[in-house]
Amino acid sequence: MWVGLISALFAALCYGVASTVQAVVAQGTEDDKHGVDPRLLIRLLRQWKYLASIALDLVGLVAQIAALRTLPLFLVQAALSASIAVTAVLAVKWFGVRLSGVEWSAV
Repeated sequence: MWVGLISALFAALCYGVASTVQAVVAQGTEDDKHGVDPRLLIRLLRQWKYLASIALDLVGLVAQIAALRTLPLFLVQAALSASIAVTAVLAVKWFGVRLSGVEWSAV
């Protein structure tokens, strides 16, 4: 049971970090010349950080499947919701986002 819970929390960490890295890379890719267009995905796939974040998503998926092998679905989903908190904390650090007191208490 503990292995499943650790796997679920590790998956949440992987998903949170991956989504934040993807946002950083996408923000760095957009410029005035191109903006957001259908070719954005092609530009993103040329960057190793974006590919690494996709790999981190896949690692998270494997950890989630491992957790689902030993824990009930509702428990794994509850643990995976921690990825939102990981994303919020990393957004504060990497984007300089300011969270209110209510948002920090939610984290």
